[in-house]
Parts: sequence; structure tokens; C-alpha cells
Amino acid sequence: MIEKKKLRDHIQKVVFSGISVVRSYLKENEGAHITQHFEFPYLKRNEDSFDQISKYYFTGGPKDYESLFKKKLNINSIDGFQEYSDLLSSNKYFKEFFSYRGVHNDDLYLLGVHQLVTNLIDAYLHTYGINSELKVENFIELYEPIEEFIFAENLYYDIYIPILFTKFDFQDCAVPENEDIEIVKMSDAIQLSRSSIKEYGSPISSSILNAASHALRIKGFSIEGKRSYFDVNRNFSEISMYPIDMINSFFNSMRIITLDNDLGYAQLLAVPIGWTEKYNAFLSSIYGTTVRSYPKVFEDYYWLKNDYTKINEFIGKDILKFFNGFDFTKHKKLQLVNRRLNMCVLREEEEDSILDATIAMEALLSDGGTGELTHKLAMRMAAIFKITSMYSYTPEMVFDIVKKIYGYRSSIVHGGKPKHQEIIIEELDLNIPTPKLALVLLKIAIKVLIENPVYFDPKRLDQELLKLSETSSNILD
Repeated sequence: MIEKKKLRDHIQKVVFSGISVVRSYLKENEGAHITQHFEFPYLKRNEDSFDQISKYYFTGGPKDYESLFKKKLNINSIDGFQEYSDLLSSNKYFKEFFSYRGVHNDDLYLLGVHQLVTNLIDAYLHTYGINSELKVENFIELYEPIEEFIFAENLYYDIYIPILFTKFDFQDCAVPENEDIEIVKMSDAIQLSRSSIKEYGSPISSSILNAASHALRIKGFSIEGKRSYFDVNRNFSEISMYPIDMINSFFNSMRIITLDNDLGYAQLLAVPIGWTEKYNAFLSSIYGTTVRSYPKVFEDYYWLKNDYTKINEFIGKDILKFFNGFDFTKHKKLQLVNRRLNMCVLREEEEDSILDATIAMEALLSDGGTGELTHKLAMRMAAIFKITSMYSYTPEMVFDIVKKIYGYRSSIVHGGKPKHQEIIIEELDLNIPTPKLALVLLKIAIKVLIENPVYFDPKRLDQELLKLSETSSNILD
């Protein structure tokens, strides 16, 4: 393997020589047209809503100085380039490094050899200015992340999940119980770079993708290093690379703490820690993919609203603390409950969502024993509302509500017209659609059990029922 310092010195010489050649060309050809970075992003500030990420297409964007070496300037004649090229060709590692999905091609190899240095030339000019003094420390600042990509055994990154249509009144929020998870305000650089993360032909509107100021940040991920220069994003474009159950449990925590359903995400981002394979003008690379994990209502011009979910730092910490209770290893049933709650919120049809809600209730409260399931679940859900006094629903109300929810579900399963499309709670003067009320009860049940994990054992809920029966005999009738 080539010694790091030797390669760095060769590349520095080529980059500084190349910058001088570009400057001479610009001086001799003042006013000459230079291709710009196509679709380069920029931010439009919006104090009332979310910053808009727009793009320069044909004018207005930063100049692509790298393009000069494709048409106007000969990279092979630049001082130091031949020695740099010979150094790479003397080591078989770079044949692999500049391959694509294991395919070796001489033209592709030469493209990589050229691009490694011309990309740095362009990045230097945009980062430090076209007329700035050539400083070794500036070069090193840009080169070290690329050097890390070339040589590192492992490449580290954090996962960012932009939180859609949610307003936060803080910059960053974390809790000492788990410092690897936090809610962070995305930097301008991340906002700009993530605009390129969109699957070809994706039906997700840019108005939805743009609508996020903060993100869930999950630290501490890595992949094996020494990867192909041309094939970095392939792994990060696979949804299986991301801890989807963990991500969904965070968004479910938001839904449970806020009792709001208009929450979701549309991007999965991998943000490198200390490495990049190339630059886009002054921006480092980030990777990722898109996914439709948000309510259908977001697609109905939701971005034109003036009022969005609001989260202050106190609520943010509550969400993170509650999220830490989603322990799938300790409470295996939570994994199914988590998935069904997420599906329930994202369903377009209420009839489908009620099935998810009741499956989640059964996973949470059943013991796998014999007996009439509906009655047993209604009793245990009632017991949950004896444990907590934070809500207006009494155990008696809840018992009756669950019976009606299952009547609604049974009608759907058997193809009939659903009974109890709305549930009337006279004591509270409420008239609530059955699927919506089922979701409310499910969220409360999850919250109570996570905060009181002893009740994950249904027998403990049954013990509460025995206490309840002493004062509420009408439930048992």
C-alpha cells in the first residue's frame, strides 16, 4: 500500500499546480463561459414556515472549475500529474479503488485518477476563494477526509432522519440516559447536501422533503472501509442499512407523547464522520435514500398550512426519555406493537388502521391463553386506566369502548357495514370516530406499560382488575 504522506504530497503538488493553471486561464480568458454546478442547491429563508431548498439549473450556481479540465485544460500537462499517476498505477489497490461494482475498466480508472485531483482543485477554489493564498493547512483540511476514505479500515457515520412538518424551539436536545440519540437542528451544509438524496422517479414532492429543520440523529454506525470510489452510495441507498424499527419507535414516541398523528419522515441519511470521497463545490458528500413514512395528509398541500406540531425542549426530552423505554430485547412484544402502531398511523383507509390497532392491542395485552379474547382485552385495558389517572377516561368507559372497537373490527373482517363508526362518550360529551379512539387508547396503553414495565406481564394487570372489581362491580357484569 502507498504510504499516506507520499500520496498526500503528490496530490498537493498537483492540486496547487492545477489551481495556478486555472487562475492563469481565467486571467487570459476573462469573461469566458464556465459551466456551473448543475442543480446546485441554495436555501431560501422562511421565518414563518420551513426554509425552502431550491436549485440553480442553468444560471446562478457556483462555477464548475473541474469542467475546465474536460474541455479547455490538459490535466496530463500539469506539473506533478504524471508522477502522481505513476504512483497510483504502481499499486494494484487503486485498480480496485477506481472500479465499479467489481468491474475493472481502463477508462473508468483514468477518470478516477483525474477526478480525484480535479475535484480537489474545484473544492479548494470554492472553499477558500479564487484568489486566496495557497496554504498547505487549507489543502490538508480538504484532503484529510478523502485520505480517510482511501485508507481507513472502517468508515464511521451518523444517521439523520429529518422530522417533517414539526417546529422546534431549541437547537439540539439530548438526555443523559442515551447520548447516542438526539434531536438536532440540521446545519445549512446538511440541508443543502440532502437535497440530492432522492430516488430516481420518486413520487415524494420536494415540498415535503424540504419541510424539516431538525432531525433525529443516531450516532455510532460504521461500514467496512476501502470501498470503490464510484460506488459509495449503493449501500446507503438500501433501506435495510438503517435501523427502521428504532427509527419508527422514535416517531411513535413522538406520537404517544404529543398525541399527534401528523408526524413522519421521508429521508434516511448517512452523514460521514471525518471522511468523504469527493466534494460538490464546497459541500461534502452525504448519502441516503427516500422512503414514504408519513401520513397521506402531507401530500394534500400540507406545506401551505400555518400551524404545525410544536415541540419545546421539555417535550423533546420527554420524547427521548420515553423512546429509551422501547426496549425490544427486554420486551419482545414491543417490536410487533411498534410496527403495528406505525402502520396504523400511516394507513390511508381507516378500516385498515383499526385492524392494525387491534392487533397491537392483542400483542400488548394478551397472554396467549384460552378464553374470550375481546372480554379479556377490554378488562385489561380498563385496568390500565386504573393505573393511570392522567386521562379523563374511567375504567368503566374504557371497558365499554374496547367492546365497541371490537364490534367495529368484527364487522369489517366479516365484510359487513361497520357498527359503532363513532363512539359517543356521554360523560365527557364526546363523539369520536372509532378508529381514532382505538389509536388513542393504544397510545395510552403503550405509554403506561413502558413507564410501568411490571405490567408487561398480563397477570399483573389481572391483579389490578381484582382490586378494581371491589369498587367497580358493574364492569364484571
